[in-house]
Amino acid sequence: MNAAAPEAKAAAEWAALSDEELIRRMFTDADQLPIEFARQVISRGTRITPLLADVVRDERNWSREDAGWCAVVHATCLMGAIGGDEAIGPLVDVLRIAEAFEEDWL
Repeated sequence: MNAAAPEAKAAAEWAALSDEELIRRMFTDADQLPIEFARQVISRGTRITPLLADVVRDERNWSREDAGWCAVVHATCLMGAIGGDEAIGPLVDVLRIAEAFEEDWL
């Protein structure tokens, strides 16, 4: 069996998800999301930035105690990787909110 086959299958499974489904997955796997997830989100480019911004701007996400506790970290890192003018405002908001919540992960 080709060693790249499982990786290609995983990439295809992530690619089949809608933007909204990808965002929902950030709340299910805590810090265990695979690199294929990140690659797929980044490949969507700035069109997914507003959804990532919604994650970090929703202050309820900063104090979650379930598997979604890491969603703001994922969203922040992914917006930084995508870049673009659309990410500047939300990334500045992350700095303000992180300070308010005394969050040292970001």
